[in-house]
Amino acid sequence: MKIQFMKDASVTILKKNINTIIDNYKSNDSAWISDITKTDDNFGMLNKEFPDFDLIISDNPEKDDLENMKIIYSNLKDLSDSQASDERLWAGLAHTKFWNYMQKRWPIPDNNKNENFILQHYFFNNGAARSLLLNGLARLWWYARLSYDETNLILHTTIILQ
Repeated sequence: MKIQFMKDASVTILKKNINTIIDNYKSNDSAWISDITKTDDNFGMLNKEFPDFDLIISDNPEKDDLENMKIIYSNLKDLSDSQASDERLWAGLAHTKFWNYMQKRWPIPDNNKNENFILQHYFFNNGAARSLLLNGLARLWWYARLSYDETNLILHTTIILQ
């Protein structure tokens, strides 16, 4: 599968207007993005093929984090650290392929902190280093990346078999 990333201009527009588009993050799909950005050209494609995969979405999504870490890392292990540090990659995946996962795992709370919640989980907020561990998808990849030990034959076999 080709991975979609969100273009810089689209990231900027969505983040800049976050306080007026919060309700869109509660919708069943992300088709509304084109209405906000006034273009259908919001996403680009990484010039690399990856296996097609889905993340586990259950009624207790936080309990699936370990399995989802294995799934996302084993399928996207060919990302460079530079690519995996790029907000556009994770914003693109959060707003396309993994929109339903994000809706289930990181539902928008009904309080006055919705803007920061969306910025942290769907984008990068407060600097890249911390954001890599707060973004709803980047955190899965980076936790796996930082804890994966290729010399551990049992763990290595488990990830390869995913």
